[in-house]
Amino acid sequence: MFEHQGRCTMKMFLLMIATAFLALAQNPHFSQANASLAGDGTLTLSWKEAGLGQNTSVDYTASATQTATYGCINKGDKHPKASNKETVTQPVTATATFSSGKNGMISGSMFIDILPPPTDFSCPGNMRLVLVSVAYTDVQLKDVTNNILADIPTAFAFVVYP
Repeated sequence: MFEHQGRCTMKMFLLMIATAFLALAQNPHFSQANASLAGDGTLTLSWKEAGLGQNTSVDYTASATQTATYGCINKGDKHPKASNKETVTQPVTATATFSSGKNGMISGSMFIDILPPPTDFSCPGNMRLVLVSVAYTDVQLKDVTNNILADIPTAFAFVVYP
């Protein structure tokens, strides 16, 4: 009878060690995260996150404060120094879910698109409405599932028509 108890105790001990090892192995963290601007002013956030465990789904939120300025250009593709410009500033977000696969890592990218121009803003005569510039501040990437925030300290600006 005592021999049986010893085997059960040993199995329990090994199970506890295995569980502790798995808990240590699953330590979610961003190994890298950055942001960049595409040629059209769209903000791209890219990252690698490790320590997630196998085949784990992770929800992400990318957010920023976007300031987009719209204006009018003439047929010569010139942006007159007129006051017919409109600036829109507001928070923007994107969400997505990724899976870690067998290696417990996720390499991903998300995009934040440019806000549309105000519906009440239009250009006179033979001018057309264009994006003049866009800027992003307070850029953040968050692993919502594990409540981890990636450090992206830079602000970004893109000027189409100076």
